Amino acid sequence: ALSAGEYRIYTSVQLQKPDINTTLPEFEDIEKGNTNVYPNPSSSIFNIDVDIKQNSELSVEVCNSFGQKMESLFCGDVKAQELHFEWNAKSSAASGLYFVVVSVDNKKEITKIVVK
Repeated sequence: ALSAGEYRIYTSVQLQKPDINTTLPEFEDIEKGNTNVYPNPSSSIFNIDVDIKQNSELSVEVCNSFGQKMESLFCGDVKAQELHFEWNAKSSAASGLYFVVVSVDNKKEITKIVVK
């Protein structure tokens, strides 16, 4: 007997086994503490501070809970410095869980944020 939602397919042709990749790409985390997001939670503006220790390639993105990019705040080369970004959640996001993804030379730091 089949459970609810299960099904069987009958055919006279042998089907190939699907090649499904279930592994996630591995990213090396950047040193924790290089990114500060505040206030969190918030209903409007999120401040994102990033401390870059050396000349690097930087990207700062906001993603939804499905990992889809909502907005790219910055992408480019930067010198060693502290950078500040703002994301206006009120103009582009419903209430819920989002992620700030900071990539420095292919190393990622992901910070959860909550939009009220």
